[in-house]
Amino acid sequence: MLDGLHRRGKIWHFCWKTPQGRRREISTHTRDFREAQRVRARRRAQLQQADFPSQDERLHFSEAARQWIEHANLSPRPNTARFRRSKVKILVNFFGAMRLREITAARIQYYQKQRSATVASATVNAEWWTLRAILKRFGAWTEGHAQISRPLPVQKESKGRALSAEERQNLLGCAQRNSRWARELLPVIILGLHTGLRSAELRGLRLGDISLDGRPGPRLTIRRATTKSAAGERLVMLDEPAVRAIQALQVIARARGGKRPEHFLFPCAIGHGASLYGRGWDPRRGRPSWGGAWQSLRRIAGLGEVRFHDLRHTYITVAAEAGIPLDVTMRQVGHVSAAQTREYTHISDSAVMDAVQAIQKRFEVTS
Repeated sequence: MLDGLHRRGKIWHFCWKTPQGRRREISTHTRDFREAQRVRARRRAQLQQADFPSQDERLHFSEAARQWIEHANLSPRPNTARFRRSKVKILVNFFGAMRLREITAARIQYYQKQRSATVASATVNAEWWTLRAILKRFGAWTEGHAQISRPLPVQKESKGRALSAEERQNLLGCAQRNSRWARELLPVIILGLHTGLRSAELRGLRLGDISLDGRPGPRLTIRRATTKSAAGERLVMLDEPAVRAIQALQVIARARGGKRPEHFLFPCAIGHGASLYGRGWDPRRGRPSWGGAWQSLRRIAGLGEVRFHDLRHTYITVAAEAGIPLDVTMRQVGHVSAAQTREYTHISDSAVMDAVQAIQKRFEVTS
C-alpha cells in the first residue's frame, strides 16, 4: 500500500469505512498514481459529506431505495449506476408502498416466483441482490431473511460456439451481396473475426484509438470505459484484413462528421432520417447497437441463433487451432485468466484429427 492507495491489477483503489462500520474498496479508475491521489481526495470529500440516513425499518421501500441509490452511486462507473437504477425501478413497482419491516422472506419468495414467470432466473437474482443490499443498509435484513430467502438456481447456459470455415464464408458472402451491408456491416464482421473484439469494444472505438502506422504495427487502443474489466484495457494488434476493414470504416465515419480524435468510429444516428452519408449522424455519441442488420444477415445466412459475440469465440478457437500460445491470445482478447480463454475455445474435430496425425508422424520420426 502506498499513501493509502493499493492496486488491483493495474488500477489504483482505496478503502473507506461507512457509518455502518463496513469496509468498502473504491476504484479510482486510473493507473496514474498522482491522478489516483486527486480522485481519492475528491471521493473522500463526497463520502464525508454524505451522512447516510439512520436505520429505520418504518421507512417505505420507495424512500429507502431512493436514499440507497443516491449514496450507492457516489463512486461506481456509469454503467454500474444505470444497472442499479434499472433494478431499483423494478423493485419499487412491487415493494414501493411497503414499509421495510413488511418485506418478509415470504414476500420476497412470492416476488421471485412472479418475476421468474416472465424473465430469466439470472435477472431475478440481480434484483434479489439489489433488494438485499437495500434492506441490509437500513437494518431490515434479518436472520430470518438470511435463512429462508435465497437466489434462484440458474441453469448454466451454453458458452456460445465458434463458426466453421463454411459458416464464415457463407456469412461474409451474404453480407457482400447486399450493397449496404457490404459497406457498413461486412467490415464490422471482418473486424470481429480477425480481432476477437467484443461488440461494445467495437462500438466504443474512437478515431483517436486507431493507429495504423509505426511500431509495433497497426493497432487499436481499447479503453477501460468500453470493456468489462481492467484486463480488457489493452492494445489490439491488427492483421491485413482488419486494417482494410478499419480503413473502409474510417471513410464512412469521416463522411458522417467524424473529424476529431474523440469522435466515434461508429457515430450514432439521429432519428430515422439519417442518410447513408452526411446529415443525420452525431459523431460525439457512439452507436448503441448494430440494429436489425445483424439479425437479418444471420437469418439469411441460415445461422440460427448465432450471436455477434460468437465471432469472438471463433477468433479464439482459430487461434488455438493455429497453435498460438495461450498467453498471446489472452493479451489480444483481454482475458484475465487462462481458464476464461479455454471456455471460449471450441476445437473442431478436424483440428483434433490433424493433431493426432501430427503426433503419429512424430512417433514415426523418433522410432
